[in-house]
Amino acid sequence: MVAIKLGRKCLDSWTKARDGKQAIENYRAIFQLLAKTGARMDLKDHHDRDVEALLKRFTPFQLEDLISPE
Repeated sequence: MVAIKLGRKCLDSWTKARDGKQAIENYRAIFQLLAKTGARMDLKDHHDRDVEALLKRFTPFQLEDLISPE
């Protein structure tokens, strides 16, 4: 969940003149690795949001796109 939130910060120009979309793509690879190796997708953050809700809120990706093989 932290990677998703950090990716959103980069997308919101938090990085000051860096391309946030590239940062998001890097986090996408991390997310895919975690999903492939058995990360729990049923966990929720302190706002009761699950992985799918966090992806929708903080990234341009859908869960199905991230967990399916490329």
